[in-house]
Amino acid sequence: MTIFGTTSPDALVNIKIPELTLSIARTADENGRFIFTFNDVPPGVYMLFVSAMKDGSANETNQLIGVPDSPAVEEMSVSDI
Repeated sequence: MTIFGTTSPDALVNIKIPELTLSIARTADENGRFIFTFNDVPPGVYMLFVSAMKDGSANETNQLIGVPDSPAVEEMSVSDI
């Protein structure tokens, strides 16, 4: 599963999927792009939380995502947070 999007350049982006006890953070690139790839995510429906923080200001979005019972890589775009 790949999650990608855009935010402010060099913002700290945090991805959380509580049902999987998954929480990963990294810095967006100089154009504000971020990408997270997760392998072996079991099929199911999960709540995805994405936050971006820069200079003390933060934005957050959340949405339900579905991971099908398929070996294909699924991509999820979360843009403009």
